[in-house]
Amino acid sequence: MNQKDFEKHVHEAIKWVATEHKFFEDLSADLQLLKRDITLAKEKNEVKDIKHALGDFRYIGKAERRFDNHEKHVEDFLEKLRKHELTVTGSVHDIQQLFERLHTEAANLIKDSSLYNGKIRELLLHLKDTIEDHEIEQAHAVLVEVEQLIEDAEKWIAALPIDLKKAKQIVQETNFDKSADMYRDPNLEDFNNSHTLKKVKGFMEAYGLSNVKFQKEKERNMVSGYYDSKENERRFTVTFMSEVSRKGLIWFYCQGSTSQKSINYNHAYQIGNRSRFDPPNFKAFLEKMLVLVTKGKDSELRELMES
Repeated sequence: MNQKDFEKHVHEAIKWVATEHKFFEDLSADLQLLKRDITLAKEKNEVKDIKHALGDFRYIGKAERRFDNHEKHVEDFLEKLRKHELTVTGSVHDIQQLFERLHTEAANLIKDSSLYNGKIRELLLHLKDTIEDHEIEQAHAVLVEVEQLIEDAEKWIAALPIDLKKAKQIVQETNFDKSADMYRDPNLEDFNNSHTLKKVKGFMEAYGLSNVKFQKEKERNMVSGYYDSKENERRFTVTFMSEVSRKGLIWFYCQGSTSQKSINYNHAYQIGNRSRFDPPNFKAFLEKMLVLVTKGKDSELRELMES
């Protein structure tokens, strides 16, 4: 059996088992339920209501059971593959190598699913056990991160029966090591990092901004969104931007109107050289700005703009 045929058999077998095995059907169904719960939770304004919307965190137990049955899932995969009508021609040695490779690939599939399961479980446990009732912003930020992981996991599952190489690429791009520590930019100060821009986007959405988009350009990187509140009659666009030519600065722009006046605020947050009015890092500055602009605290905004 030549190498090309060998790889073809491997890919076809794995694609087949990814389609037929109940493991992926159950995982996909659980992710769909969690995504529904996350959508409901994001509408809540109190941490206790967010926790209630997550259905007593039932996904945590399911993720733990999947992890505990890791080896059983691999064996189930192999048993499924043995029953599959796989037409293979070659020596006994070739066939033995093929099944050894399939064992490795099956183990990798379970390992990849465990990465998504494990990270989602870690974030949900953090929300359940660590975040206090008054920390609504942190709770919403965790929800956004879980939602992103669910989206990546669903893309991975969808790719498995079609293109195994693409599925592996999706796992690599999720980059769980970085996810565990805010993508190695915990202060959200590296606007060249796409993951940082996604995090900023998530914070803005958590505070009620809509149509939030981020874009990376040659000369600048930015995240912008729109806020429209009928309750306090505030409508404006909020942008956070860094420019390649002006390193160390992240610009905040807020333009729009209230029922009484026009709004046109801008402020340059300087990384590592802050005024006494600025929070200790850009992540804290971001949250502060979003609170001020969405809650209508214009006097505090003006004080900051003039500092």
